[in-house]
Amino acid sequence: MGTLLHVQDAEGRPRGAAFLGLVVASGVVFQATWYHETLRLPGRSQGESRQPRHTFNERGDDVKPKTQEKTLTRREALKLLLAAGSLLAAPHQAIAETEAELQAKADQTQAQLEAAQAEADAVEAELRELAAQVEQLMIEQSQTLDQIYQTQEQKLQIEEQIRQTQELIDQTEAEIAEKEAQLAAKQQVLSRRISSAYKSGAPDFIEILLSASSFEELESNIYYLDKISQNDTRMIADIRSLKEELEEKKAQLEEQRAQLEAQQAELEQRIAELEELNSLQQQQIDATNAAKAEVSDRLASLSDQVLSLIAQHDDELLAVERERERAAAAAAAAAAASSSGGTYVDPSNFTQGATGSQQAVINACYSTPSPGAGLCAWWVEDVFENAGIGSWGGNACDLYYSYCYLSDMSAIEPGMIVAVSTYPTGGLGAIYGHVGVYIGGGMVMENIGYINTTSLSNWVANYSGSVTPRWGWMGGVALA
Repeated sequence: MGTLLHVQDAEGRPRGAAFLGLVVASGVVFQATWYHETLRLPGRSQGESRQPRHTFNERGDDVKPKTQEKTLTRREALKLLLAAGSLLAAPHQAIAETEAELQAKADQTQAQLEAAQAEADAVEAELRELAAQVEQLMIEQSQTLDQIYQTQEQKLQIEEQIRQTQELIDQTEAEIAEKEAQLAAKQQVLSRRISSAYKSGAPDFIEILLSASSFEELESNIYYLDKISQNDTRMIADIRSLKEELEEKKAQLEEQRAQLEAQQAELEQRIAELEELNSLQQQQIDATNAAKAEVSDRLASLSDQVLSLIAQHDDELLAVERERERAAAAAAAAAAASSSGGTYVDPSNFTQGATGSQQAVINACYSTPSPGAGLCAWWVEDVFENAGIGSWGGNACDLYYSYCYLSDMSAIEPGMIVAVSTYPTGGLGAIYGHVGVYIGGGMVMENIGYINTTSLSNWVANYSGSVTPRWGWMGGVALA
């Protein structure tokens, strides 16, 4: 809620407008955002383009060259705000959330975050267990496949031995058939000889002996008859003996083939069992992989939930910090309004020895309004941009580590930034730190929801709880 006041020059022509807004919580807080020609919207995000605008110093004067004097000053606006504050305080107290309520929300989100993270850790452990099971199953399956390969190799060797044994059996059978043919032929020759002797009436053994004309001839006839009989008998016996040996060899080969065929059958049975085991192991791997994929999806969902809760928790912590700083600003503003009515501080009181660019930065400190609570670095960056020095980005922690290297108070100069990377607030200041601008004369200006001026010694004492406060030139640009 607020009042829109149109500002006119001395001749009554419109020169812009000022929106006077009121927020009341634990005291009267006022905020004046001045608009002139181009509207500046509070709450823009870091990195948005900055629109050209006129700014005003503590007395309500345009710090840029102007030809006409405004009829409404910041002091007059302050009086209007204070007058309206007593009328509008009650409704805002009913609407605004207190720091305790915001902290309770943040604590609740923190509890949800811890529960979600614990569940995610448990699911991740389950996923690792399933992955280990899959790995073990694959190792066992690999061993099974190795056994199948080795058994198949043995089976191939047995099959080759069976083939060679069969060749020997076939060869032995051929030799047996050949000997049987030789024996049959010899028996046939003997049969023909006996038959021919019978048919021709050949003399018997007695006749051959009696027909000899001398003893020598008788002896010779007996010798040749005996030789013929011995040769025939020996040849037939040799053929029969060889045939028996071949038949025995064949029997041995057939027995060997039977043994090899039995081994072949055993190997085939072993291969079938191993292939069945491999199929079962593959089913187990597929089932475990499916469970692993399901758990992985659950983990991804929980990870998204955790990230969402982290973002929500950060936003809630930011809200707590802003409410804390807003409350401090409210108390300070109320105290200032009641005690001095908003006393104006002349920047020339603190800028002895400041040069051109240094003075431009100091002037910009007084003319640059607060962009809001928790945006100290944003205000500092606006100051240097408004002073025409340059444009830089980052939070206070970034500025501390990038540009602040000095801690000797004798080395600080007007226009330097003073910063800490963290300080013990229990809020976002512990994460993002704090930054201000040294304006000379031992004084520092800072944005704490409103533009505050304090001594350098007090600033160092307030923010030195965790790290050493340091200072340096913004962007590394030494002001002259």
